[in-house]
Amino acid sequence: SKEEALNYFIQAQRIFEQGGHQDQPNYFSVQINQARLLIDLGKREAAKELLNRVLAEKNQRGDTDELDIIREYFGAINRHFRLYPQALADYQQALQFRLEVFGQHSEEVNYAYHNLGQVYQEMGDFALAAKYYQKALQAADPEFTSTDQQDNPAIEGAALTTNYADLIKDLDFKGQLFLAWYQRDQ
Repeated sequence: SKEEALNYFIQAQRIFEQGGHQDQPNYFSVQINQARLLIDLGKREAAKELLNRVLAEKNQRGDTDELDIIREYFGAINRHFRLYPQALADYQQALQFRLEVFGQHSEEVNYAYHNLGQVYQEMGDFALAAKYYQKALQAADPEFTSTDQQDNPAIEGAALTTNYADLIKDLDFKGQLFLAWYQRDQ
């Protein structure tokens, strides 16, 4: 269960701390994984506190590893509380980190665009949501360059950088967006 997994990560953190090995990269990964599980368990305030501590310590050390994930998790927390401007800022920071590290075409960049699309959709800005879902599809397939929101990548022979499950998810979200848009505006 997620509770058991969380307990293992807490135990791992204690082992790092008892051994004085907080300088190891996995020390932060263990805490970031704890935050993910706390978010999944609905303990968002606890996750936010943990992420703030991790971020402060990483900033003090000048450590930029996994900052995209931290920002993504802050975005998820803020999105849950409908703090959309903060969620957008967090997701934009995650996107910028990922573009610098992975380039335009990667699963990580695809997911960052997808997150932004979801926030804009929840805000009711369907035009911007469609733009970001289109960018997510472009990040998934380097051969797909269309900015026309009616276009989708050709599945046959696609040079996907993400797996088909991610592409299907993006197409599903784009389809749901267009349905909601039609229902609202006809």
